[in-house]
Amino acid sequence: MIISMSGHKLKSHQDLDGKEARTGRRGAAGGAQRSSAAATDLPDARRQEIINAAAAVIDRKGYDGATIQEVADAVGILKGSLYHYIKSKEDLLYWATEDWQRRFSAILVKVDAKKGDARERLAILVREHIALLTTSQIRNSVFSMNFRRLSEPRRSVIATGRRKYEQGLVDIIRQGQREGSMAADLDASLCAKAIFGMLNWTFLWFTPKGRASVSDVSDLYLRLILNGLLVDVASKPKSKPNTRSRTPSSSSSLPARAKPTGRK
Repeated sequence: MIISMSGHKLKSHQDLDGKEARTGRRGAAGGAQRSSAAATDLPDARRQEIINAAAAVIDRKGYDGATIQEVADAVGILKGSLYHYIKSKEDLLYWATEDWQRRFSAILVKVDAKKGDARERLAILVREHIALLTTSQIRNSVFSMNFRRLSEPRRSVIATGRRKYEQGLVDIIRQGQREGSMAADLDASLCAKAIFGMLNWTFLWFTPKGRASVSDVSDLYLRLILNGLLVDVASKPKSKPNTRSRTPSSSSSLPARAKPTGRK
């Protein structure tokens, strides 16, 4: 027995790949033309269930190999019922990527609401970022590896959200440079890219059952990041923060003062 989106029990159905079905056919036909409007009527809990199912199928089989039928089967609904809310497989990918990007944007809102110094705001961003990544490694994998498969203008929507999020970190670093706590000779934009390059691939190796907890990983990352950005308070650099986007020399990519690790 299969349950439709509305919750009604459907006694029988056929494969809807071009074949007529006694039930659910209406969703595959007329529903495609009104999928955008219909999607707004979908309860959030049900939408999240479909997104999670789609992400799992895409992660397991790849975007090209995933089918709408598999997503419908995973949710326990008719394929025709799913077509009432979407027009194509790309709609499911967009739902998944847009929803995940919105969660990252929510982190930035939380950081912006914090009126503390740059180090405090940086700690919030790193901890919240890692917490989200480790909440669903499948969702993050689909977001990171597949958003470029979206057509325009959808791909640009996601790319714009990613740039705004990265700019949030750039702004935090520049705040630290103005405060004098972070090395002023470092390129804030390149530092942000380097930091996200480290954070974003955590989903590839992190396991909840491993020896490091989410908190342990966040603490480690913060230690690595801050040790690279912070300057000795006793000798703050007199140079102004670097706001130009340029490739630093080999010496400018290091902290202003590197403490010796041992005696010769």
